[in-house]
Amino acid sequence: MFRQFDSNRHRDKPVASMLKKPMHWVLLGLAVLVVVVYGQVAWHDWVTFDDPYYVYENQHVRHGFSGDNVQWAFSSFHEGHWHPLTWLSLMLDAQIYGQHAGGFHVTNLLFHVINVLLLLAVLRKMTGALWPSTMVAALFAVHPLHVESVAWVTERKDVLSTTFWMLTLLAYAAYAQRGGLGRYLLVALFLALGLMAKPMLVTLPCVLLLLDFWPLGRLNLGQKLPERRSILTRRTSEREPSSSTIAQAITSSHLEDTRRRQVGIEVVLVEKLPLLALSASASVIATLSQRSAGALGTLEAVSWSARLTNAFIAYVGYLWKMIWPVKLACYYPHSAYIHRDVSSSLSATVIASVLMLAIITYFVFYSVWRRPYLAVGWLWYLGTLVPVIGLVQIGEQSMADRFTYVPLVGIFILIVWGAADLAQHRSQGMLVATAMGVVLLAALTMLTWSQVRTWRNSLALYNHAILVTANNFRAHNYRGLIYQQVGSYNLALADYTKAIETVPTYPDAYNNRGTVYGRLGRHQLALADYARAIALDPDYVEAYNNRGLLLSRLGNQRLALESYNEAIRKNPDFALAYSNRGIIHAALGKYQPALADYDRAIHLYPQGADFLNNRGGLYGQMGMYERALRDLTQAIELQPGLATAYNNRGNSYKALRKYDLAMIDYAKAIELKPDFAEVYNNRGTLRGIMGKYDLALHDLTRAIELKPEDARSHDNLAWFMSTCPDPKFRNADRAMSSAIRACELLRWGDFHSLATLAAAHAAGGEFAEAVKWQTKALELTPAASKSELGSRLELYQSGKPYHQEPQK
Repeated sequence: MFRQFDSNRHRDKPVASMLKKPMHWVLLGLAVLVVVVYGQVAWHDWVTFDDPYYVYENQHVRHGFSGDNVQWAFSSFHEGHWHPLTWLSLMLDAQIYGQHAGGFHVTNLLFHVINVLLLLAVLRKMTGALWPSTMVAALFAVHPLHVESVAWVTERKDVLSTTFWMLTLLAYAAYAQRGGLGRYLLVALFLALGLMAKPMLVTLPCVLLLLDFWPLGRLNLGQKLPERRSILTRRTSEREPSSSTIAQAITSSHLEDTRRRQVGIEVVLVEKLPLLALSASASVIATLSQRSAGALGTLEAVSWSARLTNAFIAYVGYLWKMIWPVKLACYYPHSAYIHRDVSSSLSATVIASVLMLAIITYFVFYSVWRRPYLAVGWLWYLGTLVPVIGLVQIGEQSMADRFTYVPLVGIFILIVWGAADLAQHRSQGMLVATAMGVVLLAALTMLTWSQVRTWRNSLALYNHAILVTANNFRAHNYRGLIYQQVGSYNLALADYTKAIETVPTYPDAYNNRGTVYGRLGRHQLALADYARAIALDPDYVEAYNNRGLLLSRLGNQRLALESYNEAIRKNPDFALAYSNRGIIHAALGKYQPALADYDRAIHLYPQGADFLNNRGGLYGQMGMYERALRDLTQAIELQPGLATAYNNRGNSYKALRKYDLAMIDYAKAIELKPDFAEVYNNRGTLRGIMGKYDLALHDLTRAIELKPEDARSHDNLAWFMSTCPDPKFRNADRAMSSAIRACELLRWGDFHSLATLAAAHAAGGEFAEAVKWQTKALELTPAASKSELGSRLELYQSGKPYHQEPQK
């Protein structure tokens, strides 16, 4: 380990004083600038672009810290990533803010502020140059390409990992100056923590090697000092003291006592080996996590030549977007997925990109000894983009703004130090450069403020992406989902169709369009789309599941079960398919297979409130009310807005004669879902039992208004109006009408509805008809219920109607 020379001790006191005093104001100014530009995110909503999977539909994150959730954070490859610190930071937000999206956004903003200030501190410490360091930090703070990393909650991993990136650099600067095992271990610790937030830090050890060359000047490459040091420093020796002061403020390296702090290349390489081992380990874990999620499938979908081609174009594309940051989008389609004849224009673009990269590379290395910051900045940019440039294609994007969050720091260093170098030996050069910098920052600030607004909600995000890009099939698909959720089915169909026209092999759009067709009653088109999605992706378990849901609604339970079975065969851990198959088994009265399916779904996903709700409802049907209450209460704790769980728990309370508790749950269910017909039906029957007949009539009538084709609501209203203890609420004609409708809906095959029809006839004095229908009901009645129906038959045979006794 080495002890590095601290040049600050040898700097003239007036200069040190000049540089130190503005530092606090610069830090404050940068922080205020970032908050002003990005503060609007505090009022932003979630976006459906991965936020559901990362936060608001992720039960582990939603419920904050617990032993199980922390264990999950360290063991999960959820969404194809292993980044436990990112999960923990999101859990902490959930613990503090609940599901308020603005709180999560503010945390992202806070990390960005920290990153800006740390970047300034790192550059200031390594170079001794305040104002160039400030300009680099300011460009990093307000460049529009960085909006995606800050304004998108899912990109917490970006801003959090960059905090550890900057802390690693700061620790390394201290180690480079003073050496010591403790300082080296601190570097390794920050790197490890950063890799646990996002594996993109795998290139950081190589960046440290670049910084050893410049500005730390640790590498002894056998060159004489005058050839290695900055042109700024060489020129300042020929100037007057006043010019020397300015030059020292922008110098590229500390030159004093250079021999004492320079070491051979073999030393710094060995020094990096433990850090490279950390990066290698993170790379292996990242590969395993991507493979487990199937994300590496795009390696087969996109050829090596297409990936290499896209990499060259992306390198130049990011530079262009840095220079002209307009038409930025959340998603840029990869040319390999767009079925268009673009081969000629693509070839020309590739050739131009390769030439441009080659020219820039030649120039920066030609000037490497006179202007080392050019090579360092350029290699920083090229190297840090390698993990995300598309050579290992993850996802279907050609590029992404968020990938530039750290890499552009290298280009900013190259530009700022280069501009300062040119300006400092020209008349009024520094004044002109400063003015241009202020104008540039003002323009970038306005562009960034506008770009942040496009992330305010999902619809704004996708509208903007479609507006500024061509053939954006994924943005059309995502916008279609937004329209689908709000019931704008025709708009959703238009978007899905546009996505399919752009990429005819896009299975997600077929699957989603099939769902919309199903809701519009265009069932054959829906089934055709599901079939097409499955043909394109035979392992598309969501399409099998959705087809099963549609077939179940159409009454074809056999084919629905086949679809669910196929989904489970393709993915034995597909919890939703087990739950949906359980629903069919329960509807068919196969309670044990249904219970087994619900058990399996809950085992796979213990935080699934819907699965617990389904099992609790089944326990209620089986008369196991205490078990039902446990499941349903847990479901409500996991998802307090789950109206069906309150309804099911109300049913169990009603069966246990805990009527007050049942009424509370029914009221809550209606509060959460005012058009929930089933709850009105259940509450109406309970109010009838409790003797609140006027309110019971209101609820039963309301249930039919909300869902005219619900047989149970018609049946319950007919029963109430035939058998109510209070004669003023009995109405034989209206009871008859509802009873007949219930029997029609149930195809005259349900003993309950037939018995109700018999009661309605008896209420109207038609006892022969009452006997006829009660007899038919008895033929279909299970043995356990025959006694009650038989006693009613005797009553009708004696010419008497059946009336319920008031509850005591």
